[in-house]
Amino acid sequence: MKFLVAFILILSSSLSEAQSLKKLIEIGDQYNKDGDYYGASLEYAKAVAIDSIDIHLLFKYAESLRKYNNHQLAAYYYQKIYGKDRGRIYPIGLFWLAEMQKHNQDYRNALKSWKKATSLFKKDKKSYEYMRARHEGLSTSWAMRAIKDIAHDVTVTNLGEGVNTSNWEFSAVKFNEKLLFSSLRSENTGPNLQVLDNDYHVHIYQASYTEDSWLESKKMNASFNSENYNTAAGTFSKDGLRFYFVQAGNDYKSAIYMAHYDNNKWSEATKLTGDINGNFIATQPFFFELNEKEYLLFSSNRPGGQGKLDLYYAPLQTESQTGEVINLGKQVNSPDDEVTPYYDSNLNTLFFSSKWHKNLGGFDVFKSIGPLDKLGQPINMGQPINSSWNDFYFSADHNGQGFLTSNRIGSIFEKGPTCCNDIWSVLLPTEQRKTDEIVIETLADLNKYLPVTLYFHNDCPNPRTTDTTTALNYITTYNDYHDLMPTYKFEYSAGLNEEKSIEAQLDIEDFFNDFVDQGVKDLALFTKLLLTELEKGQNIELTIKGFASPLAKTDYNVKLTGRRITSLMNYLREYNTGEFNEYIDATAENGGTLSFNKIPFGEYTASNLVSDNVNDQKNSVYSRAAGLERKIEIQSITQAKRDSVYAEISCSQALYDFGSITEGDKVSHEFVIYNSGTKPLEIEKVVTRCGCSVAEYDQKPIAPGASTKIKITVDTKGMIGKQVKSVTVVANSFPRNKRLVLTSEVLKK
Repeated sequence: MKFLVAFILILSSSLSEAQSLKKLIEIGDQYNKDGDYYGASLEYAKAVAIDSIDIHLLFKYAESLRKYNNHQLAAYYYQKIYGKDRGRIYPIGLFWLAEMQKHNQDYRNALKSWKKATSLFKKDKKSYEYMRARHEGLSTSWAMRAIKDIAHDVTVTNLGEGVNTSNWEFSAVKFNEKLLFSSLRSENTGPNLQVLDNDYHVHIYQASYTEDSWLESKKMNASFNSENYNTAAGTFSKDGLRFYFVQAGNDYKSAIYMAHYDNNKWSEATKLTGDINGNFIATQPFFFELNEKEYLLFSSNRPGGQGKLDLYYAPLQTESQTGEVINLGKQVNSPDDEVTPYYDSNLNTLFFSSKWHKNLGGFDVFKSIGPLDKLGQPINMGQPINSSWNDFYFSADHNGQGFLTSNRIGSIFEKGPTCCNDIWSVLLPTEQRKTDEIVIETLADLNKYLPVTLYFHNDCPNPRTTDTTTALNYITTYNDYHDLMPTYKFEYSAGLNEEKSIEAQLDIEDFFNDFVDQGVKDLALFTKLLLTELEKGQNIELTIKGFASPLAKTDYNVKLTGRRITSLMNYLREYNTGEFNEYIDATAENGGTLSFNKIPFGEYTASNLVSDNVNDQKNSVYSRAAGLERKIEIQSITQAKRDSVYAEISCSQALYDFGSITEGDKVSHEFVIYNSGTKPLEIEKVVTRCGCSVAEYDQKPIAPGASTKIKITVDTKGMIGKQVKSVTVVANSFPRNKRLVLTSEVLKK
């Protein structure tokens, strides 16, 4: 009888426990459905205390922990799940284990987990999971090195309890001495901070600055900031009268809106029309002006992107209507999320956050330099701006003061130390906020920014030819070269063990970032400075030297380097639709000229450590050492007058006045040109600036000390009043040209 009673009691207890377990899971599932992942985790934790074997329950618990950013505990349970099923039931569990380990800066174990995940998902090599796991091999290895570097001259500080709470605060922007920011919080929480009645909403709040801190935080008083919508992430027009922001219902499917602010009053919200909004997410707008035109940057999962959320920009045609939306391209966008764009038009730099590229963990802040249609390779902003947690909504003004959103350690919390986002202030060193304003007063000053070194793929441009010139310009060859970076990484790391393979791939990435890409940035700056000097009327000669790796024969490499030098000259010819042409052709009105001293060394100066074995392409083509030899250098810039080398063109009277003449007259004058140099003077051409002038001259070489005549005839038909006509003599001399001027006053018949 005692045994029977005990059995009934045990059975009753088991049934009660099973009912309790089922109820806990149901409540947890509902919290999870409502987006209260912290509440869900509390219910699942109680359930796990009853049944710690059920792998499905463990997975639900781990997922809820991950979604409210409890990375350490989530890693523990994903590890348990993988230990039980080895990825058979929940392969994604291994994927999330690797991500949690990276968040926790457990980089070595994260690297192992990413490698296992790569093998687990390799059946579908186009899947996001496979591409991300494979990418994270490099990214995590990079993080292992980068985590040791901290920029101590950058300060990141929590804004404190005047702004931040234990909920989510994000997207700070200054406005009229106030701080506007967004917050996801609930006014209706029950025991253990669980949200009642699905009462989470995002609204825009404002705080005032008092003494040395932001205080008096309260919800912004505007009709669009209502309980019926989630409203967030604002940006102001330059005049401060328009506010662009995001609004969504409880489904968080957001669109971009605009409201006016005038006389301390807010208008109703207007949903933007045009191409920007649609049946997709459009979020995180940022307003900027460029060349007196207005644009919005934003993040969206609209069709046609690289994957998940991409960055786009669109011109504003009116205050509330955009033109065609443009994707920022695969240089910035990735198969993962890119968010929170901010463009500094003074620095010509895009700042954004991404879970892709090379990151320390979670979202990191990156910068990409260049115009929006030609952005450079994303550069990680490093510590302390970035952490192994989530870092986004970066901004900074011209004084280097700005804001950052992060859930890093040090955030205010009740649910967990990395649960929720806070707003942090950022202070950058002053020199990081300066534009590239470089004062150039002399040619010697310009020489300080040399050499400019430009790199090439093997046997490019125009492979397998003996031509000494090319029709391609350098930027075309650079773009093709940069697109080969994955091939270089693959070939150079082939046959190496895992650790050495990752190091080899990182070595190639560093070469492209630090040398190939840097060369293009240096060229862009140098080109602007060079044009500035030419616009002053300078006569300039560039000395350009070409180099090659020793893979081909010497005479072939000399011709190859000749083609490489020509590609740079073509780049200058095509720059800004031909701004350099009048200087290269020596026809500029101001007398400025640009010429080239070309020295194609071939491989004469190549390092003997570089392989010349055609069968060893890993080292002779794809190695960093070989890449460093395939280059041209702008090595010096000199004033273009060297009598010992060039003929010298001179004219005792370079201006002739016809006086008063009658409309329709044809008048002529002969200028006498002398060769005052030490080489024969050859007139290449005489350039007239209108169809009204004709030049006649002898094309025979002029010996040193000798002279020739150039006859200029001007037809005054259709001319009235004072006239200035000029022609330019172009020769093999320094200066390369000589301007001859004819003046007159044309009277009516």
